[in-house]
Amino acid sequence: MEAARAPWSLAPAVPGDLEEVMRLERAGFPPGIVEEAPVFRQRLEAFANGFFLLRQGPRTVGYACTEIWKDRQDYLTERFRLGHPLTGWHDPAGDECYLASMTVEPAARRSGAGRFLFRETLLAMRSAFPALRRGILLVNEGWTGACRIYRDEGFVVACRMPGFFRPEDFPPQAGLVMEKEF
Repeated sequence: MEAARAPWSLAPAVPGDLEEVMRLERAGFPPGIVEEAPVFRQRLEAFANGFFLLRQGPRTVGYACTEIWKDRQDYLTERFRLGHPLTGWHDPAGDECYLASMTVEPAARRSGAGRFLFRETLLAMRSAFPALRRGILLVNEGWTGACRIYRDEGFVVACRMPGFFRPEDFPPQAGLVMEKEF
């Protein structure tokens, strides 16, 4: 008997996908913590190999973008801030894969799509960049579904940043820096 295939696939993003990425960004994050289109354009242009789309058939239902860091010695808030320039930290010779942003549209949540996107993004990055030794990400501690995926995949909290996330019309919320050795 043939094993069931996941209903999703991972595809590389290209600059022409920017409008779709922005649709997902606005659907996935509350106002005040939404990245702007120029940030994603710069990430696509500077490191297309680290930007992925999650497809369900022909429809794009999520995205993930990464950076590669080298010589990170602490948890500088500046490294994680919204809109940070990729060129300030990204180094293809580095050994840390930073998941800069990831979302799945609300209609696809709780279906396994987020877990698939996260897992496949890390596998693609580790395959393309074998020097990677650690994964790192920042997540709002109140996003329990995302936190559960990351913990289930072996990521642990390395640092808590009180008040890091500042969504409009809500009080500041803590961010969790999570890491995993590969």
